[in-house]
Amino acid sequence: MTFGAGALITWALLSKHPPQPRPPTNIDWPAWVQAVGSVLAIVAAIAIAWWQHRQNQLAQAARDAEAQLGRHVRANRIFERFQKKIERQLKEAEGLGEQGGKIEALTVPDEVRDLEKEIYLLPHANSASYTTLASFEAAQDLIHNGAVSVVDHQNLVFVLRMARAQCALALKGIRERLETR
Repeated sequence: MTFGAGALITWALLSKHPPQPRPPTNIDWPAWVQAVGSVLAIVAAIAIAWWQHRQNQLAQAARDAEAQLGRHVRANRIFERFQKKIERQLKEAEGLGEQGGKIEALTVPDEVRDLEKEIYLLPHANSASYTTLASFEAAQDLIHNGAVSVVDHQNLVFVLRMARAQCALALKGIRERLETR
């Protein structure tokens, strides 16, 4: 087998080949124009597709940025109102003194519940926002039958202060994003 391959290569190298035809001296211009035009058409099609894709990406990025800005504006208003609700209940709880007493349990506002589904999209405020909600709900759990016991009073004030602090932190994160736009 090896001998056969060597013999074939030797024959190919040493044998005289028939003369090769010379290229025509006349250039076939229509064929060349068609060939170059075809290549340019393919390059143009690729460039146009890339440009359209890039424009779509830029438009989507602009829509996403607009939605994110709207989400932050909405969250800012909602958490400002929620912060006032927390402040009112904290002031009421602090006014009871250490003996406890009558205080109304509040619910998380519907607008905060609606926003809760989107909080993860607020990167600078999401953990503080979730902590605000959890602290506020924990405070409400300390109120039984419209009153807080002496034992739970200190915890109620502490948890409401935590909710207020976390709400302020969430608002700070939201406002920082709004200021950078």
